[in-house]
Amino acid sequence: MQKVTFIFMSLLVTYSCLRSTATHANIILKIVGGRTARQTDWPWQATLIITKPFGLPKRMVCGGTLVNPFWVLTAAHCVREYRAITVTFNTFNRTSQRNHQVADVQTHPCYDPTNPRQSVNLALVRLRYPEPLSSVVCLDETVLQRDWVVLRGGGTLRECIATGYGLLAWNSTQMSTTLQEVLFPFVSKRRCETFYLDQ
Repeated sequence: MQKVTFIFMSLLVTYSCLRSTATHANIILKIVGGRTARQTDWPWQATLIITKPFGLPKRMVCGGTLVNPFWVLTAAHCVREYRAITVTFNTFNRTSQRNHQVADVQTHPCYDPTNPRQSVNLALVRLRYPEPLSSVVCLDETVLQRDWVVLRGGGTLRECIATGYGLLAWNSTQMSTTLQEVLFPFVSKRRCETFYLDQ
C-alpha cells in the first residue's frame, strides 16, 4: 500500500529538511537511476510542462499525481510563476501522450517561497477536461493516517517508490524517455534534520 500512498513523493519526501539545506554544496537534491516501470502501474503519473514568463528560464518540467479526474497534485514551487502549463498523461513513453490545458491553479495557503522550511510546498492544478476515473490514484485514508503517525514519531517507511523521467546516472545529461521507478526509504523530517542540518 505504501507503493500507492507515496507515489507523489516528489512533493513530500523530506522536502522541508532538504530545502533548508539547499545552499550547502555537498547536498545534491536529486534521485538518480531506477528501473523502467511497467506501463500499467502508474496511470495517475502526470507530467507538467511549465512555460515561464518572459525574463525567466524558458521551461520547467515537474511531476504530479492525478487525485481526482479534474485535479493534479504537484509542487507549489513549480507553478509559482508561469505563462502556460500543459499537463500530460499516458507518459510511460513520452512519444505518445495525452495533453491537457489547465483551467486553474491553486497553491496551498501555507506555501511561502520566502520561508520554505515552514511552508507547505503543494499545489492543485485543475484540468480543463477530465481524465478517466480509472486513472485516479487510490489513497487509503487508514494507511495515510497510520503512516503519518510513524513519521511524526520519527520513524521510517522503508518501501516507498518514486517515479519520474530523471537522469539514469550521476554523470549523464540525458533524461529518460520512459517512466522510471525506484525504491527508497521515506524518513521523517526530524530524522532527516539529524543527518543534514549540520552539513
